[in-house]
Amino acid sequence: MGQETPDLQALVGRLEKVERQNQRLRRVVAAMAALGVVVFVIGAAQPKSRTVEAEVFILRDVRGKTRAEMSMIMGEPSLRLFDTNGKSRLQLAVIQEQPELTLYDANGKKRAGLTVIAGDSHLFLNDGNEKLRVALSVVTDVAHFALHDAKEKLRMTLATSERQSPITLFDGNEKRRVMLGVFENHPALFFFKADGETPVYSIP
Repeated sequence: MGQETPDLQALVGRLEKVERQNQRLRRVVAAMAALGVVVFVIGAAQPKSRTVEAEVFILRDVRGKTRAEMSMIMGEPSLRLFDTNGKSRLQLAVIQEQPELTLYDANGKKRAGLTVIAGDSHLFLNDGNEKLRVALSVVTDVAHFALHDAKEKLRMTLATSERQSPITLFDGNEKRRVMLGVFENHPALFFFKADGETPVYSIP
């Protein structure tokens, strides 16, 4: 075979150089892959904590205003949600072992509440002065609905159970004056004196 030309020699040199670079690159890639495997194994071996502990958690909006707060209040767990004016609008808590949900209006007045006490459920609705106006409860086997006036005086109740379903009307002194209902499958109407106890008229 004849002598290689300078162009051929240059081409062979470049190919050899590229081959050496490729070999080095393959070694680097292999080393990086091995390192990645090691990191993966180490990471997998590390226990991942799923618990975050703190006394207060605060959630802020983009303007830095507090919009939610989870904390302990007088030893009781509580979650509060705030509006853009910083007013508390909702509170979820467990107080003396009883769950409570409270809703507030824009003035910070308590307007509604839901709770379970000793196994009985209760819903309360207040007016703008935080006066109780409506109460709905389920106590044992009796469902009870009550309406109050602006002074929180009881003025009307509706109760229903397996044996009776009376509607009762009260005067301004919370004395029972009229009762209409079904008792043991028999309809009846009663009128009471001002003491709220003595019937003055009844049907039948």
